[in-house]
Amino acid sequence: MPFKYRENDVLLIPVTDGSFALARVVLKEPSLLLVLHAVQVRSRDEVDVGSLRTAQPSLLMATIPRSIHKGIWRVAGNCPPATEVPIPPEQAQALPGHVSYSPAAIEEAAKALLGLTPWLPWHDKVRKV
Repeated sequence: MPFKYRENDVLLIPVTDGSFALARVVLKEPSLLLVLHAVQVRSRDEVDVGSLRTAQPSLLMATIPRSIHKGIWRVAGNCPPATEVPIPPEQAQALPGHVSYSPAAIEEAAKALLGLTPWLPWHDKVRKV
């Protein structure tokens, strides 16, 4: 049975053995739209979900929910942003440079964002928030 998630859920995205980047679900449909934060934690217990309400997101990326459904990306909590920036689903697909990335590419971008791997030319194409 696939794991469930909802908008504003904070996800733990594995970046090393035992550490995670944080991402927040902006939209579930028509594709999974995430904001990645330049925050690294070692466990779910270290996540201060409330601090993400005012944290500046770094990257905005679309993907598919496969890694959530398989339990690779875990939900750490739910936290709406302090200032809601509604993106209607029909406009999400029309965002400039809208491309859907594989879950592996999301993990790679998170690693680069945290300085764990080099920043590659394709990362420049990712929309910075």
